Amino acid sequence: MKKLTVLSGAAAALVAGAASAGGGLAPWIDQGWYNSLGVHSTTNTNYITGKLGADIYHNFGVFDLSSFSGQAVAATVSIFQPSGGFSGPNAVYNMWTYEGSISDLVNATGNTLNTFADLANGSMIASINIGAGTNGTTVNINLNAAGLAYLTSKFGGQVALGGALVYDGQQANHYSFGFSGAAQWQLFIDTEIPAPGALALLGLAGVTARRRRRA
Repeated sequence: MKKLTVLSGAAAALVAGAASAGGGLAPWIDQGWYNSLGVHSTTNTNYITGKLGADIYHNFGVFDLSSFSGQAVAATVSIFQPSGGFSGPNAVYNMWTYEGSISDLVNATGNTLNTFADLANGSMIASINIGAGTNGTTVNINLNAAGLAYLTSKFGGQVALGGALVYDGQQANHYSFGFSGAAQWQLFIDTEIPAPGALALLGLAGVTARRRRRA
């Protein structure tokens, strides 16, 4: 019995430390906005979100995850807020999964009204308070557990992140990230990759335990 305990403990310790760190900056593909009329310009990289006049805007960023593998354990989206980019009053900016066609998203094809809705209609992957103090700064947004799982599910391909400002409905103009487009969104991802053989060793420990119980 003591021998079994030592073996199981060694296997558990090995597996616990059997992940290697990786990740980095995901290559940028595209960014922009869709408004509530379904309008999007494929040549415009402005990423305003909120209310401007009679229209509502949702924004997005698209990234290449073809070089990523393993599991996302932390991720930060960095978005530059130009001077005067936030109109006030203070508000909440939410980020969402996007499960529509990325090709339709970047090319403004298909049903663009659905694309507008889909940018704020998935699972919420981040939520931050945002205000005039962000003007002229880079806004760093940490993704939650749902966001990390979403990124992991897209490893080996492309991913799109949607965003929407929760506007108060009282202001004629209530937006964030106005006057933008010169700076690109950035997505930093930390990953863990299990070392080869770690799971096999854990399985071997389980087999040994079963054999000893039968003895």
